[in-house]
Amino acid sequence: MTYVSDRETVEAAIRADRTAPTKARRNEALAELAARADQEFAGVARYSDLTDVRRQQLFKALLDAKRHFDSRENIKATPKDSASIALLAKVEKSIKRVAEFGDNALKTPDVLCGPTRPATPQGHKAFRLLEEAGEQWARQHREAGGAAQGFTHYGTDDFIESFLRSARVMQSIIEMAQAIEGRAANLQNSPTDWLVGEKLPEIYSNTFGISFTATPKSDYQANTSNGIKFVRAACLALGLPDLAKMSDHTIKVHYQNVRKGSSLGAD
Repeated sequence: MTYVSDRETVEAAIRADRTAPTKARRNEALAELAARADQEFAGVARYSDLTDVRRQQLFKALLDAKRHFDSRENIKATPKDSASIALLAKVEKSIKRVAEFGDNALKTPDVLCGPTRPATPQGHKAFRLLEEAGEQWARQHREAGGAAQGFTHYGTDDFIESFLRSARVMQSIIEMAQAIEGRAANLQNSPTDWLVGEKLPEIYSNTFGISFTATPKSDYQANTSNGIKFVRAACLALGLPDLAKMSDHTIKVHYQNVRKGSSLGAD
């Protein structure tokens, strides 16, 4: 294949990877990124020592980071009182009711050797009614030649129990998505803090096996730290030249914002 020679083509390859994530397209995007990365990362210490496998792992991590960064950028542009947030609120109420039903219908498992709580009589009876109806549903689908997904291999009771127990987990996930506070839950703010201050430093540490440092060049520091060089090179390789133009100090601020847990308001 012909390798790219400009950043626009890299960006196009990344967009193709995002919109059509087939194996062939992803491999193509990785190859395009690799061609650009070798140039951009030339000034990053230890990059040239990476094995081919480690480089491929780095490129995959960078592509995933760019995809999530784009998603956060799109969400940031969406009003906070959007239909998506309202829809989550409705779903949360429904899932909560399912989870509460599961608490009544199922025995609470022994956690850390603590006492178990049996199902309520009404909940136990309701679960048996569900089990009987589920077996009937599965039987009808098998007789009609269709696949009774879930029930066929696991049994009606296991399938229903798994669904009810999962509802409590799903409720927690939805609550996190709704949260106004907390950088892990709120995607409305500061995609740049997330990419520059969190994700790229994480990729750096995982790739090179050393701690990330964000030390700007100054009168007391002869050279910019390797971590800042990596962030800047990664942004260039991913087709984000505006982020790559950030000063050493600005990159450090984004990194410090995340460490302080205030990464939601920097952009």
